Amino acid sequence: MEMDCMNMDALQQLYDIYDIHYVPVWKRTWFIILAGCLIVSVVVVLGVLCYRKFWIQKKVVLSPLEQFEKALSNVHNFYGRPDQFYMHITTLLKDLFSSLYGLYLVDATDQQLIERLRSSEKVKKTVIDVVIKVLENVQQVKFGGKQVERLQLETVHKQLTKLLQKL
Repeated sequence: MEMDCMNMDALQQLYDIYDIHYVPVWKRTWFIILAGCLIVSVVVVLGVLCYRKFWIQKKVVLSPLEQFEKALSNVHNFYGRPDQFYMHITTLLKDLFSSLYGLYLVDATDQQLIERLRSSEKVKKTVIDVVIKVLENVQQVKFGGKQVERLQLETVHKQLTKLLQKL
């Protein structure tokens, strides 16, 4: 019986050891994996935020008039290319009036452009007069050849600058 009592004590001590033995949560495998994923996620999110804030250039949104002025400064690049000059100027005018007055001018001819500007109550008569002069001069550049182009290019540029002042 004494032997049974010793075995019971040893058994009780063994249970006591295992009962007391405890693996903390931070040492368990699932916790280590979860913490690693969380740390990696935080580092990735912080990296993306820093990249967006410091390395990506913010786009500057220009007003329609500023866009027109910027495109107008490129007019001199069209020496010797009357067709492209004509297309550039008419596209500039259509884009400008489309964005300023909400008119649909994408597929409009020169005559339709003038008619739509006249039918709009928002557009001043002085602006329409300048547009008519610009379109006449641009057509002369397109169909007139090299000599007319050199003379008219400066005239068109001055008229477009005048148009900007009237808007």
